[in-house]
Amino acid sequence: QKRTTEAFAEHFIKEGLAALVEYNEKKIFDVKLKEVKAVLMTLITENTDIDEVIETVKQRHKESKLPDIEIV
Repeated sequence: QKRTTEAFAEHFIKEGLAALVEYNEKKIFDVKLKEVKAVLMTLITENTDIDEVIETVKQRHKESKLPDIEIV
């Protein structure tokens, strides 16, 4: 049994529940964005070196696959 977002989407789209897939994708997006923001706020409040902040945000962006506009 596959428990990936792709398998979830494929299954429910086949069942005619595209709205559920869209909702799930939005929730996943919101969680990833919230995580990136939380990490950024932590780094800023801890007065982390700006180069380290930038590198961390770039890495989180790469991992989360969020659109560039959301990171900017």
